[in-house]
Amino acid sequence: MDESGLEAGETPVSEEQPEASAAADTAEVVLADDAPAGKQRRKRGRNATSAPKRAATSSGKGRRVVGLKIGASQIAAAVVVERSGGHELVELARRPLESGIVVDGEVRDADALVAAVKEFFDEHRLPKKDVRIGLSSNRIGVRTFDIDGIDDEARFDNAVRFKAHEVLPVAVDESVLDYRVVEERLNEAGDPSRRVLLVVAPRDQVAPYAEVARRAGLKLAGIDLEALALLRAFIEPRVVAGRVADDTAKVVVAIGHESSTLLVAGGGVCEFTRVFDWGGGSLQEGIADSLEVHPAEAATILRHLSLSGPGRQLGSLDEDARARALDAVRLRLTPFARSLVSSLQFYQTQPDSLGIGEILITGGTSHLEGLAGVLHEMIGVTVRVGDPLDRVIVHDGLESGVEKWIGSMAVPIGLAIDDLLFRGVNLFPRDAVQKPRRALSLAAIGVPAAVAIPVAALAVMFMQSHGAVQDRQGQLEVVEAKLAALPQPQGPQIDAGVVGDQAQRATAVAYVLGGRVVWESVFSDLSRILPANVWLENVTAIVPVESSVPGQPAAVAAAPTGLPASASGVTIHGFTYTQPDVALLLTRLETLPSLTNVTLRSSVQATRPDGKTVIEFRIQADLNTTGGPR
Repeated sequence: MDESGLEAGETPVSEEQPEASAAADTAEVVLADDAPAGKQRRKRGRNATSAPKRAATSSGKGRRVVGLKIGASQIAAAVVVERSGGHELVELARRPLESGIVVDGEVRDADALVAAVKEFFDEHRLPKKDVRIGLSSNRIGVRTFDIDGIDDEARFDNAVRFKAHEVLPVAVDESVLDYRVVEERLNEAGDPSRRVLLVVAPRDQVAPYAEVARRAGLKLAGIDLEALALLRAFIEPRVVAGRVADDTAKVVVAIGHESSTLLVAGGGVCEFTRVFDWGGGSLQEGIADSLEVHPAEAATILRHLSLSGPGRQLGSLDEDARARALDAVRLRLTPFARSLVSSLQFYQTQPDSLGIGEILITGGTSHLEGLAGVLHEMIGVTVRVGDPLDRVIVHDGLESGVEKWIGSMAVPIGLAIDDLLFRGVNLFPRDAVQKPRRALSLAAIGVPAAVAIPVAALAVMFMQSHGAVQDRQGQLEVVEAKLAALPQPQGPQIDAGVVGDQAQRATAVAYVLGGRVVWESVFSDLSRILPANVWLENVTAIVPVESSVPGQPAAVAAAPTGLPASASGVTIHGFTYTQPDVALLLTRLETLPSLTNVTLRSSVQATRPDGKTVIEFRIQADLNTTGGPR
């Protein structure tokens, strides 16, 4: 079952197809893939007493927003009209996307993607304006933090942007960022405090999507996070953001083909999100390896399996093969469950984190019968299949049987929902598209105006630059004050009463301790500058410390890595996706005060166990014994 969820012989949705049933807010999807079209069952919640939310044929006009998800294996779109009665879902569309065009949330073949998007929009006659694209990648940084005691909006904006470079290793010219104030309150001192959701994305990941949209003739309403689309699709907003006494966190997990997006929401807002490298394609690979069949056949087998019952009959699948396929699926689910547990444990180590209430799963893989129950057994938290139709009114024109694959449409539906401002961001690069200039007649403007406009422009530029310099000067003064307050390093202090061998030994120990490297600081520096798309296999470090006591052997201060005493410096072994990523890491390592002589020892292509091609690198550096940490 891939990200698209397309069955054999099944065609994408179009606006001429017949109607489908939709759920009320508390409905839970119950799949019945072998039921006739239009007769899928819905198990309704206790509070569901009315018919599913449904709109008759739409009347009147409203703003149509197109949510567009470009995944590794499909393009999917949802069109939502904002009306006084709520969000009306008027159209769904999807089509498979050739492998390799989009990989790990990044555009790898822009020309092929432009052609696919053009054909997709033309085939389904989708609106080409007010399009909102979603991004999902582990290179995108999301943080929440508090800013206290600042009322002025300009100063607040500067404070948030300054804070962004403290909490995330980003450079201004290499990234785009947006933020939202999700909560305002008074802190313990009675000062105003604002809770900020900050999103920072690499410019080289965002800009290609903006360029693809431009070339395909689309007018973007914004570029948002898929995690925030999940928030709008599944989590009811609160007019005034904030927690109440009995709040618990609700977790939403969208299982894609090659990766999954996790959202933790509390108080109606995003509290934590993560993208991890596991997707439904792993289940197909497990079946293909276990049964030694083609991946396409493995996908068919997966659609006929059930983790809680006998499953659907398939002529080529005997009982022994079915049992082996189920074992392979359960085995491949184990790392997914571990990733969920570790992510939730990390969230709960954060200050003011909430208890986990339940986990909703969505995406094409969520339609695997019995998946929620198996994950519940593995994780120990209530897990259920989420219904992306919960927060929308379903238009009569949608096809019957949409429930069988609606999970793969959760992200585009959420992207198309216009909600409260603080429940979405816009990462569209402001300099991506330049507005055309009007040709003005010099005679019409006149010479005085022609002189006044440049002078006014220069004045504005001077004021802006002057203000920026003042801000930077203020930041510099704060940093210099902190440096001045630090205690000066001192040499070893030996008690004059200690004489002879005891003094010699005490001096040796004092010099060893005085020259000890603070490894926590070294590794902290390393973690701050590490790019999000780089992961480390291991870091080994050791340094000899010269003893100044005659007759004493050289002492060694080392990290507990098991290296021989003759080794020196730091060796970094890790992986990334491209050679430019390795170059970026080298550039950032050279800025660390604790390292010198940063050298690339090797950088070669490698293949991971899951078949993906990566770059394996080894970097050598010396520890700075003069300006480094002590």
